[in-house]
Amino acid sequence: MKNPVFHGRSKHIDIRYHFIRECVENGEIIVTHVCGKSQKADILTKSLARVKHEEMRDLIGVKKLVKLVPVFQLCFSISREANVR
Repeated sequence: MKNPVFHGRSKHIDIRYHFIRECVENGEIIVTHVCGKSQKADILTKSLARVKHEEMRDLIGVKKLVKLVPVFQLCFSISREANVR
């Protein structure tokens, strides 16, 4: 384990980094590489083309919303159809 003692050169390193490093060294978590094409966070941090956006949306489990018709419009159209017949 590297010495996480504070040095002038490491001022910018956050305490969270040291915590994660210790968890990895203790075998509590496993860090794996994720290629750039599969980065799920891209949908939250970048402007993506429609196809790529839909792929990332599917990866994180978000479903596309269908357009909902307000109930009063639905009732109005049903009653109009009944009057026409």
